[in-house]
Amino acid sequence: MPDLCRGDPWDAKNWPPAGGFAEVLAHINKNASYNSIVADMRATQTFLKAEGSQHFGVIGFCWGGMMAAKLAAEPDLNLEAFVAAHPAGIPLDVAAGAKCPLLLLPAKDDPKETFDEVFRVVSAIHPSSKQVRFDDAHHGFLAACAEFNNELLAKRANEGIREMHDFFVARLGKSD
Repeated sequence: MPDLCRGDPWDAKNWPPAGGFAEVLAHINKNASYNSIVADMRATQTFLKAEGSQHFGVIGFCWGGMMAAKLAAEPDLNLEAFVAAHPAGIPLDVAAGAKCPLLLLPAKDDPKETFDEVFRVVSAIHPSSKQVRFDDAHHGFLAACAEFNNELLAKRANEGIREMHDFFVARLGKSD
């Protein structure tokens, strides 16, 4: 997995940011513009193909969910599946450009109507897409805000991990 933030990720302890989410995006875009992400993904695929890999998918958490959706629209990446876990937002025109199925894993803080519509758009094109809502888990429960010391949230995170595993195995082939 490439380090898209080049060793300078947002510090999860600085949440919520004083300057709002725009402050987080400015920090991320300093190192992880979409153009640099696409270049990193192309380089990663070139490396993995040289190692014998033939099938590719991508996972995006929060803001990364939109990046995953945009990558799913890149014709030369030939992604076969993408996951958006507790996504921050995916514009419908971006969702409509996806060239592969989506696993959408929104949390209770992720607007149901918004992500139901994103799912509707992608699943109309890719019927093997799937949505699993986690309405008793907070945004970030699968990533930086995971709470594995909380029994319910640990259970939900493990369910989300299992959903991602099963989705990728079904679309990319059997895992070792």
